[in-house]
Amino acid sequence: MRRSTLIFLACGFAFSILYLLFLEFQNRRAEEYLDTLRTSDPDGYLDQIRQIEGFSPFVREFSKLKNFENFNPTTPSFLIGRWTLRDKETRAGLGTLMKCTDAITFEHGRIGMARDGISLLAEFRLNGDWLEILPQDSALLKVHMISFGAAINHLELVPPGRDKLHYAYPCSQ
Repeated sequence: MRRSTLIFLACGFAFSILYLLFLEFQNRRAEEYLDTLRTSDPDGYLDQIRQIEGFSPFVREFSKLKNFENFNPTTPSFLIGRWTLRDKETRAGLGTLMKCTDAITFEHGRIGMARDGISLLAEFRLNGDWLEILPQDSALLKVHMISFGAAINHLELVPPGRDKLHYAYPCSQ
């Protein structure tokens, strides 16, 4: 091989090593930043995790930071609101609000279904992509949270007082 070729290859190899070391340094800085943010601003940390890694990792961290590894009498903040129930899965874009025709409502420590006259105090626990709801004087309700990217697309559940699977989508009046 020619001397100029060897020098070029050696420089390329050295540059590659320096670049990999730089990437490792940047990765450590990012981890330190997130660790600091986790303690100084937990909500900001959760937003970053949701944007960077997606909804599933966000739920795992949310569960740890907000004490949802065990049953908790408060509703997870990302679930609060009205969700319209559908018998069949519907294609809806992220952020799309459907009309509330048959809604289930998740409020602070309560689930309700106005159409069925149901309003129950409840406790909530997060388990991976599943939300477990323990309504007062009722059986455990398992809710599968289906997400795409950083947001929930819909929920899959058998609502209280019903016997078949329903799909729940965020809705407005």
